[in-house]
Amino acid sequence: TSAVKQRIDNGVRLMAVVKADGYGHGAVRCAKTALNSGADYLGVATVNEAIELREALVNAPILVLSQPPETAIPLLLAYKVMPSVYTSEFAIQYAALPVQAAGAADAYGVRAPYHLAVNTGMNRIGVRHDEVVEFMGQVSFHRALDLVGTFTHFATADSAETLDFQIQVKRFIEAVTALRTAGVNPGIVHAAILTCSSTWCAWA
Repeated sequence: TSAVKQRIDNGVRLMAVVKADGYGHGAVRCAKTALNSGADYLGVATVNEAIELREALVNAPILVLSQPPETAIPLLLAYKVMPSVYTSEFAIQYAALPVQAAGAADAYGVRAPYHLAVNTGMNRIGVRHDEVVEFMGQVSFHRALDLVGTFTHFATADSAETLDFQIQVKRFIEAVTALRTAGVNPGIVHAAILTCSSTWCAWA
């Protein structure tokens, strides 16, 4: 982690991706080692992976790098785990539950934090890059939703010189710019762009 920190600018945060049991090295051990070495956030593939970390007393922010099923929403809120979001149906259900739990009198100030996943060409997950403003218009009326970050995945992150990579970068920049122009704060803007290790993401 220290070596990675030396390669990124001041103020850029670092997320350690510890999915798949820390790529076979033990998720809890990898997570704690990474955090003790300077990582700021953790990334996982599933809600169950996040719960494993929470039950091992890992308290750092955790992002699930895909949109979980709606049945997992109570667990997200109970364990304070942030989902990736890219469908309005999930977003509205996710926002509604904490308000219902708080009750009408106590609902002010409740939060459902999430990261917006943007599809810039990898085509696995995410809101299409040219539809992000429309998407936010569909969900941002819900006061509980809290957009913490906006990210994309690169199909060729280890080949930054390729045309496909450059196209994805351009689309992502345009999507983030469009959000800001529309008055939407994208939060932490991030993508997996370091090639030194498949388990690290620089957050700009």
